Amino acid sequence: MQIFVTGYQARQTDSVIERGAKKVANIKKAFQAASARAGVHVTPYTLRHTGAVWAAEGGASMDELAQLMGHDDAATTSKRYDRYSPTYLRGVVSKVQRRVSEPKGSFEPSAPVAPSAKTGRILGKIWSGKEDSNLRPLPPEDSALPG
Repeated sequence: MQIFVTGYQARQTDSVIERGAKKVANIKKAFQAASARAGVHVTPYTLRHTGAVWAAEGGASMDELAQLMGHDDAATTSKRYDRYSPTYLRGVVSKVQRRVSEPKGSFEPSAPVAPSAKTGRILGKIWSGKEDSNLRPLPPEDSALPG
């Protein structure tokens, strides 16, 4: 809070934003000029987004962040900022960690999946029918080869 008091006491005009003891009439133009002088592209939206990301990374709830951002509901906020939350995807990661730490061959799906036309059973396990590119590289497609 002290930073706001110090800023208020150091003001040279009655304006909220000033530069060189003069009122800044157009914040967008002021940001463009300052951004050009600094050699970076910064807009007021950049600062707004950065603050929201920092709040999400700090653990702010999407409801709180929605109120801060002025969004009508937290769903709008979640679409944009949920991925920055420290708990985002934590459940998925814990499942992967659980699977990796289990002895080989002991993993069983938590819920049985009925085979369909697009799935099959290989060695008693459900298989999606898709090539597993994590285990070996896929061969090049003919159209990708030169000549």
